[in-house]
Amino acid sequence: MNVLSLSVNPNPFPKSVNLAYRLSNPSRIECDIFDASGRRIRNLYSGVQGTGIQVLTWDRRDDQGRTVNAGVYFARLSAGQTTTQAKLVVLE
Repeated sequence: MNVLSLSVNPNPFPKSVNLAYRLSNPSRIECDIFDASGRRIRNLYSGVQGTGIQVLTWDRRDDQGRTVNAGVYFARLSAGQTTTQAKLVVLE
């Protein structure tokens, strides 16, 4: 198992959120944000990362740079064969 934990802070959030995770092995990482209907709205990271704690920040923007509305979103993090997901609540 590559992804040992995924934490979201703060949640809910008004402006930005940090997604922290720990990798036990160097891995290819994909981190995407999805809206409540399952549509991918943002790719936060795609590449290889080493072991240890990593942090990504989402600033409420989609891939076109537009600020998304308040609501429920999901972060999906894949590392190797392991995938985990976290619910994100965006406040106005």
